[in-house]
Amino acid sequence: LEKMLGATVKAKDSGKVRLQLKEGASEAALKRAEQCVRAMASLRIGGTVEMYPLPEAKVETELFSVMDIPTTVDRGAIQGKEGKKVREYFAERGVIVAFASEGAKPEGAEEAEAEAARKKAEELVIFEVGETVSVKYGAEWQDATVLELSDVIVKVKFGHDDSEEQCAKVNVKKKVEPPEEVEKLLLFGDLRGRLELEMSIMQLVEKKAEGYCTKLPDRPELENVKDGIGLTVLPLEKDGK
Repeated sequence: LEKMLGATVKAKDSGKVRLQLKEGASEAALKRAEQCVRAMASLRIGGTVEMYPLPEAKVETELFSVMDIPTTVDRGAIQGKEGKKVREYFAERGVIVAFASEGAKPEGAEEAEAEAARKKAEELVIFEVGETVSVKYGAEWQDATVLELSDVIVKVKFGHDDSEEQCAKVNVKKKVEPPEEVEKLLLFGDLRGRLELEMSIMQLVEKKAEGYCTKLPDRPELENVKDGIGLTVLPLEKDGK
C-alpha cells in the first residue's frame, strides 16, 4: 500500500489504520487513498467499499479505475468463493479489486440532486420528424412517431393503433431506454495491471452476459500516459474473422 499510494500506512492491532500522504496532497488524493485502504481490507472476504456518489466507469492514469458490471453477472464470478479471486488478482497483478456500494448521503445531497433534476427538466428539448417519442395519452405514456413540428404543437402517430393526433409539446418527451442495471467495480493499482485485469474481467463478463461488451461506449484516449502504456480499441468485423 505504501508503494502504491506513496504514503505512510500504519495498521494497529485494534484494526484502525493511520494513513499519511506526502505534504501538500490534495483532499481528493486523501479520499482516494482511504478508499484504496478500505478496498485492501475487503480482500479477505470480498466485501464492498462505501462511496457517495457512486463513480462513473472510467480509467484514471493514477491509481484508480471503475468498471460497470451488469447485475446479471453474479458477484461470485468476479470475486470467487469467499473472495479467492480478488486475492489472486492482487497476488498476480498487484491490483486491489472491490465492489462499491452507495454510502450515506452528505448533508444537502438530496437538495442538490433535486435541483439538478429540475434544471435537466428545463433544458430545451429538440424533436425531429420521424423520431420515436413518448406522448402522454390519458394517464399513461405511449410510444409515437413525430410527423410534424411547430413551436408548441407536435403532430404524432401512435404506435398502438396508428391514430394521428396533435399534442402540446409539454406532453411529449424523448423516449429513453432504461439503462442496464450495473454494479461498480473498483480497481486500484498501476495502470498496466489495471488495464490487463480489466480485459480479463470483461472477457468473463462477456461469457456471462453475451453482447454486453459490444454495447459499451467508445473509450476515451488516456491522457498523460507514460511511455510504453496505451489503450487502443479496435472493432472487429465479421465476428473477428
